[in-house]
Amino acid sequence: MRIAFALGAIAVLIAALHAAAVRGLADLAYFPARGTLDAWSKRGVSPTPAQWVAARDALAEARRLEPDNPLFVEETGRLYEKRVASADPSQPVVRDFLARALDEFRRAARMRPASPFAWTNIALVKFRLGEIDAEFRAAIENAAWLGPWEPGVQRTLADIGFAGWRDLPAPVRAMIAGAIERGLITQPKEIERLAKIENRSAAFCADPLSRGAARLCLQR
Repeated sequence: MRIAFALGAIAVLIAALHAAAVRGLADLAYFPARGTLDAWSKRGVSPTPAQWVAARDALAEARRLEPDNPLFVEETGRLYEKRVASADPSQPVVRDFLARALDEFRRAARMRPASPFAWTNIALVKFRLGEIDAEFRAAIENAAWLGPWEPGVQRTLADIGFAGWRDLPAPVRAMIAGAIERGLITQPKEIERLAKIENRSAAFCADPLSRGAARLCLQR
């Protein structure tokens, strides 16, 4: 019995070491791609084709090693969205990239439904595709509810709101107004910067829902 127990313990140890090794290899592929994506986001520029392919291949390898890791799925979605971040979404090739990004973000949300970032990304891509529908509204609601004080959630919801305020349903406007108000507490300079882009805050500030953001609107 002692021999059987020892053999069982050794098998468990080997399995744990193998899992750790696989995880380490996956991380080696994932983190450089993640860092590259973050750098692109901070600079506000799209990747070159060569950079994009390298990051895509790195994430594909990470997903091959750990197919059930939602982070790898979500970053793949970000990769496809960033590739066409400044492109016209009416172009078929751009819509193809956005559709692939949306598929990945949906998959990430199913894998990790409590993550506000997956829902925020779904809302962003749906907005870029012009799909202001039930799925879009649900994504906004989930993002606002799950990550009310997450700076990234606040920024993305504010960006969507300022860009398309007139086209958004009233319940969505109310949720985004709340995100803007919270953003003015946690990151006022960034929210003000988003509002000043092409004077996009005009429609928002004309709406009674903007009362909680009076400071922002008085600066216009």
